[in-house]
Amino acid sequence: EALAVLDKRAAIAKEDEGLQLLRGWTLYHTGQWTKAKDHFAAMDARNSTRETQYGKFYSNERLIAPQFRAD
Repeated sequence: EALAVLDKRAAIAKEDEGLQLLRGWTLYHTGQWTKAKDHFAAMDARNSTRETQYGKFYSNERLIAPQFRAD
């Protein structure tokens, strides 16, 4: 549901950084790890922050086979 609300809002107004982070974490928590990683990477390329770097790291971790993950 969160992605649907974010999509509706994005159709009428530009997402600020907070909403962009919310979109990334929503993708992550719904198991769309590749989309989340790509989303965080794009955010990080525009303005690298601790949050975008965490998003990239944790999304990428989910794409790695469990026996090779850092956790």
